[in-house]
Amino acid sequence: MNRTRTVGKSLWFSDAEWEAVQARMAAAGIDSFSTFARVMLLNGEVRVDRSRHDASRILAALAPIGNNINQIARQVNTEKHVHLDQLDRVHELMRSVQSLLRDSESGE
Repeated sequence: MNRTRTVGKSLWFSDAEWEAVQARMAAAGIDSFSTFARVMLLNGEVRVDRSRHDASRILAALAPIGNNINQIARQVNTEKHVHLDQLDRVHELMRSVQSLLRDSESGE
């Protein structure tokens, strides 16, 4: 075998560090740690391809949440006051949005 790279290096990670590296590798669409490390060390960055996420799945999941928020807003505008349970529901819906976005970033 004729290698063009003749210098090898090794390093150690904690479990948490390795999970973070794997998440960044997945976000960048790079399967090989060697390739990922070389790009990071030589370029100082790896370009993340955000188009790998399925935006249609996220939008489909967000649609009913948006509809619920619109219904609450319409009721508040009509009645000119807000009920505590309505605010709680909006907070719950926003947590759902945040969860969807987190899940999409982690590739789930």
